[in-house]
Amino acid sequence: AIVDDGSCILPEANDDCANAIGLLVDGVATLVTNNCSTPDGAAGISWIDGTVENDVWYSFTAPTGGVLTIETSDDGTTTFNDTQLAVYDVCGGTILADDDDAGAGLYSLLTFDCDAGTGLIGGNTYVIQVDGYNGDAGTCNITLSFTDRLGCTDTTFDNYDACATVDDGTCTNIVLGCITLGACNYDS
Repeated sequence: AIVDDGSCILPEANDDCANAIGLLVDGVATLVTNNCSTPDGAAGISWIDGTVENDVWYSFTAPTGGVLTIETSDDGTTTFNDTQLAVYDVCGGTILADDDDAGAGLYSLLTFDCDAGTGLIGGNTYVIQVDGYNGDAGTCNITLSFTDRLGCTDTTFDNYDACATVDDGTCTNIVLGCITLGACNYDS
């Protein structure tokens, strides 16, 4: 072409990990577009197609405790419906989790449960790589949702739960002693 007809499609602003777009862990869907993205992935991803072709990047700050869910989904006009996700500790760092099709249809779903020792540290920032299986591109949604965990949140009790985010009133201390009625040293 020798005359620009205005049809140029430029890469997304978050085409590289260094330009990851920050997401809030609030359950609100954010539109993902990877139409003109280029590979910027790490080796060792266990995705089914084994390749990174057109990824975009996001970042988030991990909540403390509870359960964090990251998922891609239909945005009502989806043209990008076969997603792959990976979460890294930093750009170019260690993959903490990756997924092909754990969500609805061919969408992705990752769950980080504090109690399961998922490797996320509350308050730290992590990056998410969104890629299309076998070069799939277009638009879809990505949502980060947090679910509270009920339990004892008081560190002074024996049943303190470091993953609990809401105190449920069950905090107790274990008191050792004789609990056999009629014993001389019975401890009520």
